[in-house]
Amino acid sequence: MTPASSRINLNSKVNDLNKWIFCDVQISRYLVSKENKSILITKKNTKRIFHLFYLVNFIKLAFLFLKQISVQKNILLTGIDHIVLTTGAGHDEKNYLKHISKKENKFVTIEAFNTSAFMKVYKTNFQEIFKFFLEAIKEINKILSLELPGDLSELILANVKKNLANYSYLCAVVSKIHSNYPNLIVYHSGSSFFSAVTRRIGVRTRYLLHGLMGQVGKLSYPIYDQIHVYCKEEAEYLRKMSPKSEVKLYSFKDMKDFKKKIVIFMRIEDYLMKKEDLGEVISVFKKNSYEIILKRHPTYNGSLVKDLLTSHNVRLLENNTLDATEIILEEKPSFTVGWLSTSLCESLQSGVIPITLKDNKNPMDSTMESPLIYPIEKRSFSWKNERETINRLLIRMEEYPNFLETLKTR
Repeated sequence: MTPASSRINLNSKVNDLNKWIFCDVQISRYLVSKENKSILITKKNTKRIFHLFYLVNFIKLAFLFLKQISVQKNILLTGIDHIVLTTGAGHDEKNYLKHISKKENKFVTIEAFNTSAFMKVYKTNFQEIFKFFLEAIKEINKILSLELPGDLSELILANVKKNLANYSYLCAVVSKIHSNYPNLIVYHSGSSFFSAVTRRIGVRTRYLLHGLMGQVGKLSYPIYDQIHVYCKEEAEYLRKMSPKSEVKLYSFKDMKDFKKKIVIFMRIEDYLMKKEDLGEVISVFKKNSYEIILKRHPTYNGSLVKDLLTSHNVRLLENNTLDATEIILEEKPSFTVGWLSTSLCESLQSGVIPITLKDNKNPMDSTMESPLIYPIEKRSFSWKNERETINRLLIRMEEYPNFLETLKTR
């Protein structure tokens, strides 16, 4: 057994050159499951290590180099201030335009998870790519020479097998971009792997959260120049998790003029919602003369919404591209209803009382791989546990500001 005095903290071995090795969802969840406790390790050996996947990734790297020759360069960076990485869902660009800049001619979008998309910006020579490939192998060997927990070691191996070639190629391209456009800033809404690339090269990178944040593994979380978050709880968490990053809160317009409406933000799948719960909510608010508005999730494709429209006198929000804050400003509801939705946080930040249908008896609500930082049940009234409070509020609406303040401070 290795003496405790000869062990070192794994945190001390992670830096900008090897952070990408840990930038993986499964590794992050593993670290969260261990409560982000320090992992004490010892050196296993100092011999050079050669793995078959190095050869496989070299072949992938050669393929990427050859592939770039046939890709047309059509993304120009002249006069551009920012690169916005997209996932194809559309929210990345919308987030940027909403919170950062309205100047559409000052940024370009690039697919975050498509290495080939970066070939449209620059082509790079094989010598440069190979330089980063050798550097990455050296860093992998350093990490694998440590006496890591077996399950963590397996996750690291899976990640580097999958991403070694892509990482090396992206480093070469981003290095070329940075040398030509050193003031360029990258914005994204969830590409930690690419952020490890930009951090390695020295490109300023800013993270625009889209959706509430779950707990993350400290070793897996890149250092950003800025992180934009929804709530003070996320800000406090990240200032401890990533003290070198500047953390900023999104701004919200405080609602004052309310109408007798509620907006129900539906979930992505029918099986995640109970029709009985929704029926109860609709019935209670109908009795109190509220208009009920349903907002579908952007990717919803179920039948429950249609059933509710048929069985209850409710309105479906036709414009499904609006986000929660836009809906609140347009509809001016007195209440919002959801489960674990970001919309409940945005609602409270906008001065509208949120109600959560979260049911701790439902495994879908109580068991999450990445538990939320935002305390939904503290910052919303629970339909399951605080029905009397909600009923009392409905008959004493003049006390609305007091109830709202309770949610913000309890």
